[in-house]
Amino acid sequence: MLCNRGLVSASTSGQLTCKCPSLKKIAAVNERIDQANDRMAELEEEHRQDRITFPKLIEDRCHELLVEIRDMNSRMDLNIKQREEKEQKIFVKIQNQEDALMAMFQAEKALTEKKLMNLNKDITTEVHTRAKGYEQVKKSVFDHNEAYGARLDREEQERKRANEEVLQALTHYASALQDGVKIVGL
Repeated sequence: MLCNRGLVSASTSGQLTCKCPSLKKIAAVNERIDQANDRMAELEEEHRQDRITFPKLIEDRCHELLVEIRDMNSRMDLNIKQREEKEQKIFVKIQNQEDALMAMFQAEKALTEKKLMNLNKDITTEVHTRAKGYEQVKKSVFDHNEAYGARLDREEQERKRANEEVLQALTHYASALQDGVKIVGL
């Protein structure tokens, strides 16, 4: 490298060496500027590379996120479908149980009504039978009372007749006694 007025010479290590102290400082500053320029060039290159790769990275990440979202939507749809199927099965099961319970209730109700109807029929038959029995007993008692009443009437008439006969016999006997007393007393 050439330096102003030959005061700076290149060393074997690649660094500039200056014979003058102010030039040494300038050389150090220049070296720092060169390093900064190199670093700036690196950063600009990285920045240029980033500008090229960043949209691709964004696009790749967006694609990954879209795939994840699509997968999540698929899983959610599957879960919703499975839940709906389970709910439908549960609904059908509840409906079947409700129908079975209703049928059982109707059968039990019909059986109870039949038993109640049979019980009412039995009670009506029993009441009718007892009413008939009561009527027959009443008639039988009435007939017996009539028969006893007729017997009593006959007995009473026979007693009256027997009493009249006894009375007539006594009267006849008393008159015969009186006639016998009259005959004896004469």
